[in-house]
Formats: sequence, C-alpha cells, structure tokens
Amino acid sequence: MSEGWNIAVLGATGAVGEALLETLAERQFPVGEIYALARNESAGEQLRFGGKTITVQDAAEFDWTQAQLAFFVAGKEATAAWVEEATNSASAQGKKAVDALAGQSAKLLNGIPIDEEDFFGRQLAFNMLPLLPDSEGSVREERRIVDEVRKILQDEGLMISASVVQAPVFYGHAQMVNFEALRPLAAEEARDAFVQGEDIVLSEENEFPTQVGDASGTPHLSVGCVRNDYGMPEQVQFWSVADNVRFGGALMAVKIAEKLVQEYLY
Repeated sequence: MSEGWNIAVLGATGAVGEALLETLAERQFPVGEIYALARNESAGEQLRFGGKTITVQDAAEFDWTQAQLAFFVAGKEATAAWVEEATNSASAQGKKAVDALAGQSAKLLNGIPIDEEDFFGRQLAFNMLPLLPDSEGSVREERRIVDEVRKILQDEGLMISASVVQAPVFYGHAQMVNFEALRPLAAEEARDAFVQGEDIVLSEENEFPTQVGDASGTPHLSVGCVRNDYGMPEQVQFWSVADNVRFGGALMAVKIAEKLVQEYLY
C-alpha cells in the first residue's frame, strides 16, 4: 500500500475531527485520499489537511466503498446512523459544549444572567456538576472508563470504581487514580515505571501538571503527585491530565490505525 490509505473521517468538523486530521498529518500517516464527512448542514465547509484544502462532504451521499479506513468521531446518533453501512463496505461532549461554556463565562463576567436551559441545563462556568445516571442506572462516562480499562488490560472481571465530575474547563481531562498492585509497591518504583511509558510525561517530584497548563493541545499524558496512599500504604495514587481531544480522541485513534495497518492489513 505504497500510495497510502484512503481514509474517511465522520465528524471532521467537530473538535475531535479537527484534531484527528492534524494528528494524521503530524505523524505522517500514509494517507492516499482523505474524505471529510459530516451532516448535510456542514457539507461544503473547507478544512486544511497536509497543506491542502479539502471540502466536507455530506455523509448521506458518501460512497463508503472509497474508504479503506474510517474514523467515527461524530456523536453517538450520527455514528450509529452510518457505522453499519460503512462496515458493510469498508473536548468529551463536542464543540457545542465548548461554545456553551464560553458563552456562559462571557455572560457571567459581564454581569448577565445565563440561560439555564442551554446545553448543560445548569451553570457550568465557575462551577462543577455531577453527572446523573441514565436509563441503565449508571453514568455513561463512568461505564466507558470501566469498560475501556478492562478491555485494554484484557480482564473483564477487574474491579474498578470510577466517579466523573463535569469541570468548567474547555479542554482536558484530569484523573486522580488509586490502584493496588499484586505486591507492595513504593511510589519511587511507580515513578520509574511511568518514566518508561510511551507518550507519558512525568512531572518532577515537587511539581504537578494541570489541564490548562499541560493538557490543552498536547499529544501526551502528564502524570504527577505519585505517592503511596496515606490510609492504605500498599496502594499508589497519582494525578494525570490529558487533552481529551488530541490525546484521548485523535492520538489514540490514529495509533490504533497505525497498529492495524502494521499488523493486520499488510
């Protein structure tokens, strides 16, 4: 496949879609043709990729047989609408949430009351919000963390507890992680392991990363505050931040595609 892979990106005009295109170019992924797809209302928009201008196409009119790889970074509804057809041929809530937070912040800083019927249904700016259970009786974002960790570690019975809170930042996820090893593990040993990790940046012992200062726009996971749990010394805690769009969304998707190309499609 010396001429590259023909790639479709559904949701190309969203935050993750834009970061995905940038990441494909930055990592010099072998791209043949790139197809930027979105819903009808975004069709015709112009995007930049690899120094060239590409026109966004209406996903409803796209011939999926043209693509050899497809990235689905649109909302759940749009993905569900097209993934079956595609597979027969081939920041966390998206841009609207970012715009809504910016609007709330601007209004409050200018003494204007916000409309609590907007995207979040509550004031998020300068505030924090818990997430409510859905029809399955649990929080979707918390289920996703548990399911993804179990899948990565290939242990469907792994005991994991996750709590998610909506914070008033535009980009970046932050985590306070507490884990127990199979044997006593000193914080220094954990730090040594992080240093060896790919795409991980470890802060100095007296420093720590933040979403605003270290996560926004960066393609790596920043880790700090590594220590043994005071109440349970056999456990280790650490703080981590990452850009959910560039690292959690775009980079991880591209790295999966790179591995797929290297190990399965040649």
